[in-house]
Amino acid sequence: MEDKIFCTICGSEKRGKFCSQCQKETPNLYNVALSLEAKSKLSVSGGIKRGDISWAYFPIAYTIILTLTVGVISLLEMVHWILRIVIIIGVAGLFFYLCFFNDYFRKKIVDFFDKSKEHIEK
Repeated sequence: MEDKIFCTICGSEKRGKFCSQCQKETPNLYNVALSLEAKSKLSVSGGIKRGDISWAYFPIAYTIILTLTVGVISLLEMVHWILRIVIIIGVAGLFFYLCFFNDYFRKKIVDFFDKSKEHIEK
């Protein structure tokens, strides 16, 4: 029984030194057709699950930021009181999103509290 010879460039069966499909001379001949297509169904993802200590920072930061902002908004006497209430509700919603759902802002909050713990007093 005769072994089949395949082209290393296109993978088609050859009869001699030249490939009939890609019209090139292939010095490396092999006896078994190789399949170079590989599809992976594996996906890799990563993330950080925050601990109890860092989750305690978010309500503290939310309360401090919201208190300062409401104080500043309430000082704006030229704005009608109904508009001030609407602004306060909008700002409270925005800061709630930033403090509890935005990854970048939460990382900054944790970094701020960590740096304040590492501060050396003289």
